[in-house]
Amino acid sequence: SMASIGFVSSAFASGQLLTTSLWPIASDYLGRQRVLCIALAGSAIGAALQGTAIICYWPFQVFLLIRGMTGLFSGIVPVLKAYIYDTFGKDDAPSVLAYRE
Repeated sequence: SMASIGFVSSAFASGQLLTTSLWPIASDYLGRQRVLCIALAGSAIGAALQGTAIICYWPFQVFLLIRGMTGLFSGIVPVLKAYIYDTFGKDDAPSVLAYRE
């Protein structure tokens, strides 16, 4: 149903919204590369669990919970942009960021 599609979309976005401001702070303490690796691993595990939930016919509420948890690992864009700037420097960073978009 249309409501189910809305729940699927909003579960992921809600998780992302909750952590978009937290990942940059975590990267200041843990390092950008480490935080990017954590987020990548969390996203991969979350995607695998979402697929498992579908294949194994887990309840829809469980799928939504997994989807929201996966979204927690996707609010990483500010850290990725900072990492690109740190890695490529001020001269090359704008073109690298443009390619990323």
